[in-house]
Order: sequence, then C-alpha cells, then structure tokens
Amino acid sequence: MTDFDGPMTSDLTQEAYDVYLDLAQEVTAHENDVVETVPDFFDIGSVHECLQFPLNLWESGRKPMRTVPALVAYEPLLDGDEADTVAQILVGLDVFVMMLDEFIDTARTDRRFRTQLAVNVAFSSLLSFATIPESAKETVVDALTAYLVEASRIPAVEREVARALTNTTSSEQAMDLIRFAYGFRARDIAVFGALPALVSDVDREVADRIESDLQTYRAHCLLYDDIRDIEQDRRNGIETPVMWLLDRHRDPEVVAARIASVYRSFEYSDADYTDVLREMEPTSDDPIDELTSAMPSQSE
Repeated sequence: MTDFDGPMTSDLTQEAYDVYLDLAQEVTAHENDVVETVPDFFDIGSVHECLQFPLNLWESGRKPMRTVPALVAYEPLLDGDEADTVAQILVGLDVFVMMLDEFIDTARTDRRFRTQLAVNVAFSSLLSFATIPESAKETVVDALTAYLVEASRIPAVEREVARALTNTTSSEQAMDLIRFAYGFRARDIAVFGALPALVSDVDREVADRIESDLQTYRAHCLLYDDIRDIEQDRRNGIETPVMWLLDRHRDPEVVAARIASVYRSFEYSDADYTDVLREMEPTSDDPIDELTSAMPSQSE
C-alpha cells in the first residue's frame, strides 16, 4: 500500500479508457445520421468498430497505456478543466503512437487491418489536436513535432544497437549500449510528461522531474516486456538486448543479473507519486525461470 493521496490508478485507467470510448460512441451517432447507405449485403464494417481496436489492445495488456502514469503524476496538480483537457490530448496521442507501433511491429498486411490502423490514426489525431487550447497550440505543436521526430528514430536506433552488439567484444561497451537502448526507447513516453505542463500552470522544474520519472517507469516496463516476449520476438525476427544477452551468455542467472543492473541504472526521484509508478510496473515471479524457458537450444 502507499500513502500517495492522488486518484486510484484503476480510476485513472478507466478515465483514459472512457475518453476513447466516448469518441467511439460519438462516431456511432454520426454513422447513424449518415444519409447515404450501401446495400445490406455489403460487408464494410463500421468506423466505430475500428475504434474498439486500441481499447481491446489496452484491455488485453498487449500495448501500454502511456496516459495513465502521466495522469498519476499530474492530476493532483491540475484543476478539473485542465485535467479533462490533458486526458483527451494524451489519450489521443497515446492511441496515435500505439497505432504506429502496431504498424511497425506486426507482419499483417491485409487491407481490413491496415484500414483499422488508419481509421484510429485519423480519429486519435483529431481527438488530440482538436483539444489543444488555442493559447498553447504553438508551444504544444512544437513539442509534439520534436517528440514525433525522436520517436520516429527509435526503430532505427534499435537496429543500430542490435548491429553494434553483434560486433562488440567488450562486455562494458555492450552494457553501455544496452543502457542507451532502453533509455532511448523510454523516450516514447517523454512528451506525456512534458505536455500537461504546457496547457496548465505546472512549472517547468516539476514537469522535468515528472518527465524523467516517467522515462524511468517506461524503461523498467520495457525490460519486463522484453523478458516476457522473448519467444514471440524470436519468431518475428526482432532482436532485443535481452535476447542478445541470452544468446551471448547462455546462463539465465548471469542474464538476470545483467538485466537487474540495467534496471537499477534508471532511478526515480523521491516524489510521492513514484510509489504508485513502482506499483504499476509489471513484475515477474521468477525471471530466471522465464529466461531459462526462453533459452535458445544448443543447435541455434
């Protein structure tokens, strides 16, 4: 338990979920009002059904909610109107980034799936950008532009880290590369820590601290995800630092120690909300057992 007196995490998760669910319901109303119809035997689906896709990804735990940890840190600092505005902007951006991730990570190419991604990119963008207050629009757009430029580089950075790890013979250099990789990948939550301050009275020093804490949270989550997803990543031809460690050392206890070292290199501040962020982090009952079961065979 924690003595943090902010909103319960489950309430914030529901709040974020409801923001996008409300959008889907609003789209349903628009679809019902459309005059033009198509023959009943046409299987074209509906737009609002497409908007259920990110909700399903969140419910299943397949994709992270970047909005919720940001709300954990910010909601006690915002008034009601500011909190509503921030939630809508962040949820829209969250879905937008999630759809880009899904496009990059999946091998699916069927038209219906690609349409589903495109519909969510369109409506999540509308939700996010239409909510930005006019007085803050220029500043927020600048921040989002910088964020999207950086986020767009993450896949290339991951490839280069994998290449560099393959070529290195230094354990120290390898660990530096791995720490860099998780630090850079964790930047995909950075703007969620910076943006709320741009539409409120939260000062820059507090925002910088929150942004840093959110990146620590994200780096910790990414390490867990890469342990959990080893077999899936191997099937999809994705090379992660955790997989490299397993292939290099072939000793789950050594790998677990290396991962723990990387984990400790990302530290929280002493802010109260970090207790909640720690509780939100996914955990493994037995990481060594998980790593053992994912060990490549000697023939690989």
